[in-house]
Amino acid sequence: MEGMRIDRRDLLKVSFGGAAALALAACQPLTELQVRTSFDQLLLQLEQQEPELFAPTADATDGMVAWGTSYVLQALNERFLRTGRTDYADLFVQVADCVLNIRDSVLQRRDWTGKALPIWTVASVYTAMRANVTDATGTVLAIFALAPLAHAKSYTIHVLPGTSSFDVRVLDNTGKQVDSVTGLTMDPTSASYAPRVLRRRAPTTMSMTCQDVQRSGAMPVAQTVVPRSARVGFAVHTGMIASPLIEFSTSVAKRGMSSRYGADAARYARAAASAWLVHADEVTTDSRGTYVKTPRGTPVRYDGADVPHNQALALARLGLGVGAHLPSARTSATKIFQTFAADVRQAGAGLTWNYFWTKGVCYRGYSAATGISQYLPAMVGNHGPEDTSHGAIDVLAVLQALDAGIDLGKVTVASLQATLRSLTLASGFSTIVSEVEGSTKGARNAPLWSAVLPPDQRASYLMMQQDILHHAPPRGSDLLGAAYADALSPSSSIPASVTPTTSTPSSSNGSSPSPTASLTTPLND
Repeated sequence: MEGMRIDRRDLLKVSFGGAAALALAACQPLTELQVRTSFDQLLLQLEQQEPELFAPTADATDGMVAWGTSYVLQALNERFLRTGRTDYADLFVQVADCVLNIRDSVLQRRDWTGKALPIWTVASVYTAMRANVTDATGTVLAIFALAPLAHAKSYTIHVLPGTSSFDVRVLDNTGKQVDSVTGLTMDPTSASYAPRVLRRRAPTTMSMTCQDVQRSGAMPVAQTVVPRSARVGFAVHTGMIASPLIEFSTSVAKRGMSSRYGADAARYARAAASAWLVHADEVTTDSRGTYVKTPRGTPVRYDGADVPHNQALALARLGLGVGAHLPSARTSATKIFQTFAADVRQAGAGLTWNYFWTKGVCYRGYSAATGISQYLPAMVGNHGPEDTSHGAIDVLAVLQALDAGIDLGKVTVASLQATLRSLTLASGFSTIVSEVEGSTKGARNAPLWSAVLPPDQRASYLMMQQDILHHAPPRGSDLLGAAYADALSPSSSIPASVTPTTSTPSSSNGSSPSPTASLTTPLND
């Protein structure tokens, strides 16, 4: 396929349908792609099989943009930075513009607080589901909420009043009863007061809670209600989606192509900075460190608590990117990265860490008496190790921090390379272990770990690329893995003038960069 030119407009015309076709029209004209490498082949395959990743619409599946399109953008930016090919940059611009067009602020789509913010909110399986329960006058008496760890497609809440109390039963979409509570009242002075009883029985599978709206002590009438998922903007989704935007802006400058893409780069920088500011207040610093905390009362499972490492680092990556425009963002991001680094433990020559921050409340666990969370009143501590797929998000963010000159102590490119070696079995990435500390299982995001290797040492991992090409169907993360694996193709080279610079570790506030290991650090066996 060397030198072959395929008109992507013709390809996509037969691939898109329904709402996606409307987005395609908004994103035309599409560029042509010159197919030169196996990355290009996978790009066309993905575009044909998963066209919505390239033109997401307002009704995109919840999480698809964060966990699909964002990887497409990262992959295109990686290839543009490495090769300077304008067809990659042109496609990046087209996809990114589609992404910007489905921000809540553009669509005037309001989140659970009633605001239309410059981010991408989601609902469905990600958020708590709430339903109004009424009294005999039809007035809302209480709000019942469910925040299960694993959602069914839908639930129904059945309210069954008796003479002096009422029962509640929850059924899933198959009609199976998944929770029930008897003998409740809405009398705040009663020992059977529903909000108090439901908090006291936590943690439960469904994490059912009740918010008293009237505080009148009235009884609900018999009713069946369907709880609806609230719309929430997650810091991790914002970080995943907006980081490639600001990083493309940097690539344009490094490649000296501001005359062609400068206006786009400026738009993306502004969008990324605006997205960061939505979550800036979620960055919290106390005696334990700096972390990202979901505000209490946000209708999600872990409201009031610290988010897992991968979610905090995804936001920190965005903060690092917009730091040139918002110095406070770089300061916050630096502290988040350093808190993560302090939580990492040495494991032989490599490293290991947990899914949750070991100084956080989710790792320790908490009781209902603490009042930490509204939607997850109590939690048994989660001491699980980080898994390979979420670990890839950690690693890609950390590489950005190291390249920016942030000193992360024992977390270096060399120690990440050693970690990768410890995770890789003789047969390669297809059998990479599923957890940083644990068992052997396949992991689809394992190819992303190859980013820790310098380009001239990725050749031994080209088998990973072949595995990617045979995935059916491919995913956005597969494309990013292929972008790293394709680093040795004839068209892949970053001129010395744009090769990541070595700099010294930064100070704790993220200023005064100084030399540290970069992606060109040799991998010594």
